[in-house]
Amino acid sequence: MSALPTPLGSNRLLIRKFQQSDREPFTQFLINPEVTRYLSFPETFKIVEEKATHSFVGWCGVNSLNEQAIEISYTIMPEYWSRSITTEIAQTLSSYLFEQMDIKTVKVFIMPGHEVSKRVVVKVSFQDMGLLENPNFVEKIHQYALISTPRSSRATR
Repeated sequence: MSALPTPLGSNRLLIRKFQQSDREPFTQFLINPEVTRYLSFPETFKIVEEKATHSFVGWCGVNSLNEQAIEISYTIMPEYWSRSITTEIAQTLSSYLFEQMDIKTVKVFIMPGHEVSKRVVVKVSFQDMGLLENPNFVEKIHQYALISTPRSSRATR
């Protein structure tokens, strides 16, 4: 199924893409226990926890783009920034997808100007595919890709 066209509306409602101005009300929405009581998260949404302390670090997820490619995403709490946590998440997810799921390409989409995220994926050997149109974003977005190497060459590394 393709993405919903936006905007989409009824007599009273407008269904549209997420905007930066939605961040604060969306955050309030998510921390409201009445709202989240019955909220479920997709199986592809995973919590990242620090093993030593069992502390909540952030979340990560995967999104199938097609049979050969998967998008990974992740976000961590500010107190974990500058500790190579996102690099570790990207490496862990990519390795698993290549070795266990036989995925050929792992992609990451990064907003223009988010230089820290760009540095993270470059550390993991993702290649910048340039600024591209993406139906999930208002503006063009950087697409980074990591292409799997054949199993035989992975075994000899």
